[in-house]
Amino acid sequence: MTRKKKEQKGIGPGSRSGVPHWHESIGMWRQWVTIEGKRHKCQSKDHKEVLEQVAALRAGVNHPARRMARELGPTLAELCETALANAKYQDEEALGTHHVYSAAYHKWQSVLGADTRTGTITHDDLQGAIDKLVKDCTPKTIRPYFAALKIAIGKEHPAFKGIQLPKLNRTTHIVIPPDLATRLQIAAQHHPLGILIGLAFGAGVRPGEACALRWADINFNTGVITIDGTMKPGFAGWRRGDTKTRKARAIPIDRVRLAWLKRHQRMQADTAQLAGYPMPEYVAANVETGQPVERHQATAVLRKLLKDVCTPAELAQYGKARYHDTRHTNISELVAQGFGWPNIAERAGHSVREMERTYAHPVSGVGQQMAQTLEAIFPIFDPQATTEATNYQDSASQSDQKLTRALTHIRQLF
Repeated sequence: MTRKKKEQKGIGPGSRSGVPHWHESIGMWRQWVTIEGKRHKCQSKDHKEVLEQVAALRAGVNHPARRMARELGPTLAELCETALANAKYQDEEALGTHHVYSAAYHKWQSVLGADTRTGTITHDDLQGAIDKLVKDCTPKTIRPYFAALKIAIGKEHPAFKGIQLPKLNRTTHIVIPPDLATRLQIAAQHHPLGILIGLAFGAGVRPGEACALRWADINFNTGVITIDGTMKPGFAGWRRGDTKTRKARAIPIDRVRLAWLKRHQRMQADTAQLAGYPMPEYVAANVETGQPVERHQATAVLRKLLKDVCTPAELAQYGKARYHDTRHTNISELVAQGFGWPNIAERAGHSVREMERTYAHPVSGVGQQMAQTLEAIFPIFDPQATTEATNYQDSASQSDQKLTRALTHIRQLF
């Protein structure tokens, strides 16, 4: 048989595509079938059996269930699994993002159904799922979950049009008054992690930055601390990572807190020697292990001290303060003292615009200072009014004397 006739009959490697052809090297019939962009190989010693294999493959493609799955898209579980597998979450920096996306996909599968085809999800289904999530999650948590679903399904999906997300509950920051801050720092002298409170009011650092401060970051000669890291979750617990702005900044601190840091360093060295571990690298270290503490411990220390020094009325007002609220307190007091926004922004590690929008809080007692300033600008030359004003100043100075005595007590500790 000539080569041309062999090719017409489908025998040999040069035969036309779409029909079985004979491979003399392996002694079998073979046919390649392309289905949805993927090539499938069908081969056998029997020509008829190869044709049956091809027919079975093509019948599977045209099966109603498979055709419906192709038209309606993958299931939600398949889509979420693929999205997590394709994302680059293997490094430490993206670990927090991986946790958020993984939690989001599990939540959506629980409220929408893991076997739900993406093509069948409607606007009403998604809105109903969000209403279910409101019972378990805060509005602040639902928003990144919603963004993760958009990434997995595609933001052009018709179910996303007109979706109403729950309104955010804006966090109310608690600004701690100076006299309470003084009492907190006095009580913090006797707490093993009380130095965190000193850093809070003296430097205005974030909780993660305070926990990530190392002894090597403190220059005792110049009185400057360098903030170049923060505590972040890692694969094996907590780790030290970049700051929020990914930039280092230098913060000068006063001599009283510098003396507090030296005293804390000596106490930490004595504790390490007694416990039998090396001198801790971090300023805020666990007393039993010498390891750095997690950033949520800063708020725990603050609230414990608030319970110790607050009256019942003060505890009701300030008892739920977070460590980050001390940052707002620090910055608000600097604003009240007339320091410019650019200087405060450089010290706090923020942009000027963000500082004005986030940290502009009214400070107690500033109203009285404003009144005194206006009195100096617009004086009243009346002997009787001047005498009465002197009496008012004498009564108001008593509270200032209490604060002065408290500050004197702190200095005497060093």
